[in-house]
Amino acid sequence: RRPAEMGVFNLRSNVLAIFCAISLANPSIYSRNIAYRSVLLRFRSRIGQRPDQGLLRGLASCRDLEGGRMRRYLAFAEEGGDREAQATPKQLTLDPAREKAWRSVKKPLLRLGSSGIQDSHANSLLDLLSAHGLVKVKFNIYSKDEKLRDYANTLIDRAKKIRPSKFAEVQPMVFAEKEYQRVVMFSTPEAAGEALRTKS
Repeated sequence: RRPAEMGVFNLRSNVLAIFCAISLANPSIYSRNIAYRSVLLRFRSRIGQRPDQGLLRGLASCRDLEGGRMRRYLAFAEEGGDREAQATPKQLTLDPAREKAWRSVKKPLLRLGSSGIQDSHANSLLDLLSAHGLVKVKFNIYSKDEKLRDYANTLIDRAKKIRPSKFAEVQPMVFAEKEYQRVVMFSTPEAAGEALRTKS
């Protein structure tokens, strides 16, 4: 790489690091964008190779603000970031009916962590769907071999296995998902039908 190109790249790296720190420190900014996750991949696609270590070191200062999440994102970028590259702007917004239903549920009522999907999670999902109809679940589980939908389907399968009669009553299904938030909205058929009939 020529000196002039290096200077431009280093300038972009510094700007990116500053933007990252501001985004993570300000929840209102962080909640409305995922640029700090995807910009690495745009650099990679333009330059034709993985982000260099200088760029990664510039972003490393953001790790303490967001804990292990930033480390995982950087790891995906270093591996090529193929999964994150799929998060195009078109995938960030649901269709109007689903988006309205998504916003009507303020926060996840169930959260899954590094211990994986347990029977207790499946049991809670069935009870929550029975009570609310629409339920958001946060998946703090990461794997380069499995997508968010795979985890959602595994949770549904676990629910069917441990409580078949309740499963038949509730009939849980995936209503919507947002990969960049690591959140899936589950629903009953009745709740899904009502949400999709509602005009935005």
